[in-house]
Amino acid sequence: MKSSDVLGMAFHNLRQRRLRTLLNLIGVVTGCVVLMMTAAGMTGVRQAILVLFDSIDQTRQIYLYGQNRHEEPPEGEIVVDAAISEPRRTRIRAALVSEWNQKRSVGLSADGISPGTIEQIRKVPHVTSVIPEAFVSCVVDSGQDLVTSALSPWKLGSSSLRQGLLAGTLPEENDHNGVLVNEFTAWKMGYRNDSDLPKLVGQTLKIEYRVSKLGVANMYNALTAFRGAFSGDGFQKQTEFLQTLLQLLGDLDKTSLSEEQKTMLRELFNPRTSNDTKPEEITLSREFVVRGVVYSNAEDPLAALFRMWFQNSGSGLLVHPDVATEIYLSMPEATHFYNASVFVDRSQNLREVTQKLSEMKLECLSSLVMLDSIDYQVQQGGWIVIGIAAAILLTSAIGISNTLMLSIVERTPEFGIMKSLGARDGDILKLMIAEGVILGFLGAAIAILLSLTLGFCGQSILKYYVESRTQTELAGSLFQFSLLHTGLILLISVFLCVTASILPAWRAARLDPVVAMRRT
Repeated sequence: MKSSDVLGMAFHNLRQRRLRTLLNLIGVVTGCVVLMMTAAGMTGVRQAILVLFDSIDQTRQIYLYGQNRHEEPPEGEIVVDAAISEPRRTRIRAALVSEWNQKRSVGLSADGISPGTIEQIRKVPHVTSVIPEAFVSCVVDSGQDLVTSALSPWKLGSSSLRQGLLAGTLPEENDHNGVLVNEFTAWKMGYRNDSDLPKLVGQTLKIEYRVSKLGVANMYNALTAFRGAFSGDGFQKQTEFLQTLLQLLGDLDKTSLSEEQKTMLRELFNPRTSNDTKPEEITLSREFVVRGVVYSNAEDPLAALFRMWFQNSGSGLLVHPDVATEIYLSMPEATHFYNASVFVDRSQNLREVTQKLSEMKLECLSSLVMLDSIDYQVQQGGWIVIGIAAAILLTSAIGISNTLMLSIVERTPEFGIMKSLGARDGDILKLMIAEGVILGFLGAAIAILLSLTLGFCGQSILKYYVESRTQTELAGSLFQFSLLHTGLILLISVFLCVTASILPAWRAARLDPVVAMRRT
């Protein structure tokens, strides 16, 4: 028999038994729709979460708080010799290692983040910017009153800065003379009415801060007669100078200098090493032009979860990161940063960057834990629904097999006549399998069209619900269908229906034509 004849007869047989065909299709379509919608939903939700995280600065931020001082104890120092489970043994050993490190660190100051380390971090792939936490107390002279405040670096392009802008504009990327004033600092300066805030924009503020007279960070200015704001290149030169000077101080014992000369240099660059008196300080001043007035609680609900960790909300003045770093390093003994913020281009690269930073012995804190938790919950829910869909498809396969078995009983005389006219066992086998292929293909096609329709209709409803709960505009679709999903659904549907028709086809092919014709 020709393949076209086999397909024609298969279509005719399915059409003759419309009710059974319809019931079989309902089972196949239901299982395939649940399976396809779950796969598309898992992909869409995970992608939507990544897009949502990418739209917020704090969720793409890694907070560094110093170098990891933990060391592995010598062999034999930490022994967990007890009949306990492996998970508990691991936890107990970790606690013993932490306790061992704490005992060895008594009286030692925590390691900071050096300017050289900051430069290394900037070269890590996917890192867009690194902002050290340069928090400096200062006094603001607006020409009327003196107001105590503090300055810290801004992050241009920050969503919280854009949302929190009350007056003026955000500074340019290379604006070393601009400053953003917090609304509370503006309040203390006398700009209390809403109509007064625009008057502050464009005003010149004199910022005063105290530094050590012989501070290491000022030595670069003293030796080079450098004045004014640092450019990126100037700041790099100062950083290299400080690193060279600190290395020199650490290697003084290797030089041919006399003990008196070594002592003089140590006292010169670090007065506190020689006595307990407070080093002499001087007051420096710097002028900035107000570019805008902002408030610090402008984050959306998701970003607010990270505000206390990732944003210095106590700062009244925001200046260029290079300027804030320059002023901070001029403080007494300020050769390292206690904290820094690393911004990554996309949230899905957080893991890779975090791993790189951990290899540099840095302690990291980011939204990666939350992202992993959400991803785990989505996967768990998805696998449960996929299990339900698999059960539906298995039940449908059993029903199809049972229906075809009953069909053989009804069509026994038909098979007998076909064999008497020259049909071979293989032709009967092809006929039954062709019916399974047609059922699987039709079920998958209907399921794909129905899934696309449901996805289009459900998208608007779910998007409205999610946006109303998160107060954030959701980009992209929550159901993302792909050619891979479509191909897998088609393959699974046809495979199950063909598998369900193999046993009935084998039974039909073994019928004796004489016996089959006697049943008419």
